[in-house]
Amino acid sequence: MTQQGRTAVITGAASGIGYALAQRLALEGCNLVLADVNADALRQAAADIGGDVVTHVTDVGNRDDVEALRSAAVKAFGKVHLLFNNAGVQVAGPMWKMSSAKWKWLVDVNLMGVVHGVQAFVPHMIDHGEAAHVVNTASMAGVLTPPGMSTYCATKHAVVALTECLAHDLKQEAPHIKATVLCPAFLQTNLHSTQTPPEGDDETLMSDDEAQAWADKVEQLVTEGLDVNVLVDKVIDALAKPQLYVFTHPEMAPFAAKRFKGIERALTS
Repeated sequence: MTQQGRTAVITGAASGIGYALAQRLALEGCNLVLADVNADALRQAAADIGGDVVTHVTDVGNRDDVEALRSAAVKAFGKVHLLFNNAGVQVAGPMWKMSSAKWKWLVDVNLMGVVHGVQAFVPHMIDHGEAAHVVNTASMAGVLTPPGMSTYCATKHAVVALTECLAHDLKQEAPHIKATVLCPAFLQTNLHSTQTPPEGDDETLMSDDEAQAWADKVEQLVTEGLDVNVLVDKVIDALAKPQLYVFTHPEMAPFAAKRFKGIERALTS
């Protein structure tokens, strides 16, 4: 399906996956509504992309903000056809060291941001009746359980399950709307340098040496990561097919298979 003349709303659009999606969809002829919590970065992203772009500063963890985003999109273009619940944040460290503030931050953005997007936009998509698609950004951390990532994994596993359930519900009640979940591993994005932690939360999860070692490891993985445009190509394919899952790193398959086989053994023993 061509995206010419259709309207896409993208959260977390000022950088990373969201920005790359916006660039591609602009070339596809989409009307764009770009949302991000960082007003300056959002303004610059829109200027760089050019064309028919509307911006709306949005904290996806705030239901009222997301409702206002929908209202702005409908006011600008009438109908929304593509929703990318893409905003996300990440924190690493043992679960027992994670403050309530950090837990709330990740849950608010990574999980409730998706919930708020679905609740705000899907009724509108149902009402207008035209072909539509909801794309939620999860992660390979939504399928695997690496050490030191308990909080992040919990939110991303939730996004995978939420999207699977959403696909079932839409098939029964609104088959003109499709759902897709993105599960990338490391990409060449700036997620780790653009997020803004909750104010007043200065807890130390790691020693200085541990924190530096983790930062160096992440920088290496991101630098050597997959070009984000490979993911964007897969997303465009998923919109056309459509398909429920988008994975980017086939080398992760053995790790996922090991986890699933362990579950299967426990179920059948």
